[in-house]
Amino acid sequence: LALARELFSKGEANWLGSLHQEARRIHFFRLWACREAVLKAVGTGFRGRDLAIGQDPDGLYRVRSAPSG
Repeated sequence: LALARELFSKGEANWLGSLHQEARRIHFFRLWACREAVLKAVGTGFRGRDLAIGQDPDGLYRVRSAPSG
C-alpha cells in the first residue's frame, strides 16, 4: 500500500486501501500492469501521476484520466 501511495493516483491508492488484504494484492498487480502499459505507450515514465485507472462494475479496468503526452 505504501508503494501504491507513492506511484499510483490518490484515488487508486485509496481504493486499494479500502480492500481486504488478499483483494488488495490482486488488484495492486492488475493496476500496476495497466499503468505500466499505458505509461510506456505514452512515454511518460512510471510516475505519470495524472493517469488514473479505475475498475468498472463489470470488472474491467479503464483509463479514467489519461496522462499528458
